[in-house]
Amino acid sequence: LEFGSNGCTICKQMEPVLEEISRQKDPKVNVSFLNIMHPENLLLMKYYGISAVPMQILLDKQGIEFYRHYGFIPAEKLLTELIRK
Repeated sequence: LEFGSNGCTICKQMEPVLEEISRQKDPKVNVSFLNIMHPENLLLMKYYGISAVPMQILLDKQGIEFYRHYGFIPAEKLLTELIRK
C-alpha cells in the first residue's frame, strides 16, 4: 500500500518506483496507491494510523503488515524488504 497525495513532491518521486515494483514477476506484488485527499480512503488511513505521506506499508498474503516506511524509498530497498519476508 502506498498512501500519498497528487500534490506531494516525494509522492510523485515514488511513482516510477511503484511502477517498477508492480512489474516484478518474482516476487509478484500488488501495488495500491491510496490518495489521502479522497474521503473514501479516510477509514484506511485511520486503520493504519497514517499521519504523514508518502507511507509505504507492505502486507503479507494474509493482509498482515510486516514493513512500514515513511518517505522516499528506492525500488531496490523495497524489493529487499519484500524478499526478506
